[in-house]
Amino acid sequence: MRDERGSATIWIVGVLVVAVAAVVAFVFASGGRQEAEQAQQAVGEISAASSVEGQALLTSAIPAVQSYFAENGSLTGFGPEAASSFEPSIRYGIGAAVAGQISIRGVTPTSVVLVTTTGAGPLCAAFNGGMVTYGNVDALSAAQCTGGW
Repeated sequence: MRDERGSATIWIVGVLVVAVAAVVAFVFASGGRQEAEQAQQAVGEISAASSVEGQALLTSAIPAVQSYFAENGSLTGFGPEAASSFEPSIRYGIGAAVAGQISIRGVTPTSVVLVTTTGAGPLCAAFNGGMVTYGNVDALSAAQCTGGW
């Protein structure tokens, strides 16, 4: 009888140990998931801030395009040097989009697209016959810059 009680006690203690271990594991797993969700949210917020910075850069560069077009009646010859003469606080280039810099692309007599990149991806602003459009595209021409921000 004593052996039966001893083995029953050991069995009950074993079940309790397993149950406590399961509860502890659940608590740690839940905490880890919450930390992962918080980290993911922080990355999203940083990406959004980067995107806003790129949008502000493009929005500041559009008046240079508009002024050049108004003064010359055409965008022929519009490039980094011309853009800098209207808005010297912005770095301009041609070719690949770079964060913190405007890439001038697809210049025609009536259109141009300005592109930059952010942690969230590319952004563009296009001037096309007096209209300005925006997009999340690594556009090569004004016609490709669509979709809005």
